[in-house]
Amino acid sequence: MILPNSNLMSNGITAIPVGEKITITMPLRNPRNYEPLEPVLEGENSSRATVVIDTNSIIVTIDSPAYEEIFDLNLSISYDERPMSEYKLPKMQARYFNADLKDLKVNAVTLVFDPDIINYYINTKNKDNITVSFALPDGVGDNSCTINGNGKIENPDGSFTFTYNATPITITVTADSGIRKTYTLNWSNENTGITEISSAAITVTAPANGATPATSATITDGENFEVTNVTWISGGSEFSRSAFLPNAIYTVKVTLTADDGYVFSESLDAEINTNTLTDFVFGADGTTVTLTYTFPATAKSVGANVNKPTVVAGSAGASGFSISLSLVAGSTTGQNIQYAVTTLPSTIPTSGWTTVTPGTISITGLTHGTQYYIYARSAESETHSRGTVVSVSDAITLLELKFNSNGGAAVADMYIFAGSTITPPSASRTSTNPFLPGLYSGLLDTMPTPSLAAWQRGSPLADFNFSTTPITTAHAASGGVVNFTARWTATGLIATVAANDMAGARDYVNANNGSFTMAVKSEYPTYPVGNNIFTNSGSTLKIIGLDEEQLFQLSGTVFTINGANLLIGNNVRIYTSNNTSVPMIIVNSGNLTMLEGSRITSSFTVTNANGGCIVINSGGTFTMDGGIIDGLTSSGINSAPVLVAGTFIMNKGTITGCYGPNARAVRVNSGGWFTMSGGSISDNRSVFVVVPDNIFPDVLIVVPAQERHMKSGGNIDLAYPPEAEW
Repeated sequence: MILPNSNLMSNGITAIPVGEKITITMPLRNPRNYEPLEPVLEGENSSRATVVIDTNSIIVTIDSPAYEEIFDLNLSISYDERPMSEYKLPKMQARYFNADLKDLKVNAVTLVFDPDIINYYINTKNKDNITVSFALPDGVGDNSCTINGNGKIENPDGSFTFTYNATPITITVTADSGIRKTYTLNWSNENTGITEISSAAITVTAPANGATPATSATITDGENFEVTNVTWISGGSEFSRSAFLPNAIYTVKVTLTADDGYVFSESLDAEINTNTLTDFVFGADGTTVTLTYTFPATAKSVGANVNKPTVVAGSAGASGFSISLSLVAGSTTGQNIQYAVTTLPSTIPTSGWTTVTPGTISITGLTHGTQYYIYARSAESETHSRGTVVSVSDAITLLELKFNSNGGAAVADMYIFAGSTITPPSASRTSTNPFLPGLYSGLLDTMPTPSLAAWQRGSPLADFNFSTTPITTAHAASGGVVNFTARWTATGLIATVAANDMAGARDYVNANNGSFTMAVKSEYPTYPVGNNIFTNSGSTLKIIGLDEEQLFQLSGTVFTINGANLLIGNNVRIYTSNNTSVPMIIVNSGNLTMLEGSRITSSFTVTNANGGCIVINSGGTFTMDGGIIDGLTSSGINSAPVLVAGTFIMNKGTITGCYGPNARAVRVNSGGWFTMSGGSISDNRSVFVVVPDNIFPDVLIVVPAQERHMKSGGNIDLAYPPEAEW
């Protein structure tokens, strides 16, 4: 029977190594070569073993036995034509076979220790109180180790103390498998003529990124020794490159060799670059010592520079655009790039940086009409620091323009930026027109003024293009188009704009959710419109005049709001061109808001019996955050210039010079609400405010001021703040 890697213990049990694969080979007793049937293993832990029958042998395998696991196995083999053969295997138990010490120190100093070397020499002048410490292998307890043949009696810190008596010190380790190993510490240099070296100070050039590793060192303190070797360690192995790497930690090992007749003291005071050392290793005879010191990490390399971010042509979308980020040409650092988007023109952001690989990235979530600045730098890496920050020179403002080219076929939506230059296909004819009318995405107060570069006056089919300095590209995106730019003929600009411009903007807003600004121009003396009915509750349209007041004039209803939101902005005037029987503006549901600089006026009369000039029906809301209502006249018996059956909120603005039946400028019908927290209602040819008895039977409000008059059948909330004038 062949059982390798085993040891017969004193209790008669065969020890096998823990965790190893155990193979037991036995000869097959089958002289006539009968065909064996399936072998059967029985006994303790038989399920942990496997058996294979070869031509002349039986192989039993135990895979990775656990510590102290016992195997007491019996094997039987049946044959078709002969009796059963039975085999008895030795009783086995998994034990530790390692009797090698892990470590060995004398007076707290590590010897040049190798577990396979069993003879060492103590080299010291003081033979009293010699302290020896060591670490036992796994699976070996104190009872399995003897010192000079005695039990393991140790100091509280686990060490052993001896006094010189010329007898070597023996340390015997017995693994629990019975394998034994003895280490011997021999005395040497018994004559006191050996001189100890008590101090050694060394200076070596510290590692630096890109520098050549030093191969020599200078002795700055101590004598009777020399530097015989300098090596560098990185990542646990010897560093052999010609230059130190960035952001790397290096350990220097300096070997000193004593002159003849000298040894290094076990209490050596050693330094490298003025750093006191506690980690050094003595040679076996004390004539050499290796000093070890680990330096701080080397510096990172300077990060690469990056090019200024540039907007990618054709990348603009509904809420952003794409930018190109790249390292400067020739950069080999392999760094990523960080970018930040801010509204501050000259302040480098301290947060909000995003790290990406160089290339094209999308910036989204931007607000139309807001100026943005993009900053970029190379990102810090394991070996390189962050680079210098660069930014775009000019603010980038995203504006969505939907238009038709010069009255010809519709073109795609365009996105322009602050400082944009409007460049036509041909620069042969120009216009001094400083603004571009159109329908824009977002609620804009004013249009950033593009610098003009030769608008085309010739072909009615010429398209507009947009370019930006220093961002030179055409920005285009697909989407709806509104027929809403100036018309041109072969001789110049047409004086008026067709009514379907307003209809085009209305149809687009009704079909698309979002906020939009309709920018119109005063160069057209009138802006004829039909009854524009707004029905999309998910849309908001703001109308502004680009340079001075723009007139919206019609005989009849100009706007009807059925669920949408309409804002009348700066430089916009709504005007009735003659007497009419229908209101100028009707709010059935949704919201009408007048802003600063807006005006609703007329020199004609609305004759509807139960209506008015501005009619707010139940479900509708009219808010005055500025603007002027003046000159409105209604003649119907139950009418008023402002007729409220829904909600009227007056925060700012002025109602003046208006007239209705019974001298009222504002009428609040039953179920209507009027809240006034600011603004002015004055000079409306009325002298008092009346609250009817059927609504407030005990209240009669008389304001002792002339030219102020309101008629109410509904609910009135008058805050009377200082800014509210009656």
